[in-house]
Amino acid sequence: MKKDLAPHPRNTDETVAAQSEPTGGLPRFERLKEDMAKAMVAKDVPKMAEIFRQTCPGDWNRGYGAALGGMLNKVVNEGLLPPEKTYRKIDVQQYVILNWKSAEVADLLVDTFELPKPGGKPCVLWDDRDWLYLMCRETSGFEERYERVLGHWWRAGFVPRPLFDQGPKSPRFGKYLAAAVAMSDLSQQELDAVLVDMTR
Repeated sequence: MKKDLAPHPRNTDETVAAQSEPTGGLPRFERLKEDMAKAMVAKDVPKMAEIFRQTCPGDWNRGYGAALGGMLNKVVNEGLLPPEKTYRKIDVQQYVILNWKSAEVADLLVDTFELPKPGGKPCVLWDDRDWLYLMCRETSGFEERYERVLGHWWRAGFVPRPLFDQGPKSPRFGKYLAAAVAMSDLSQQELDAVLVDMTR
């Protein structure tokens, strides 16, 4: 039996992310987007929490993510009693909307500037841990470019800034875009121009 192999981090083939669901025939990401859109329109916060908890791999077992993942699980299992919307001062609905929409903006920027998708995944399905480790280890110059771009994002304030009830800042948006820019074949001059254009 052939051993399953993880794709190389520079492989931007989307076959892994585009696997079909057992029913419906839609790729997983399209199914998640469709379900999330319906849940947002219905203001079904437990459903929104359930869908969002299936995304952002690697975020739920480090830093603030452990507590936030626990919050989402609690909302899925126990719900929120109307008119209550908060969990430990976090508006769960607004927390999910902010982070989901931020990821959509990251995807849009990657498409607009014709950048490669890190790991071939959309922002909410990208697992940065092993991918970044391998890229930094195996790709000459990547780590320096990545850190430079990420630093530029933070200095320029080019990251979503949550309101007091939207939970802590998530690094996913900035890290995903920094990885996309860093792994591109842009020259230094072209890279600088992209940074300026994105932060205008």
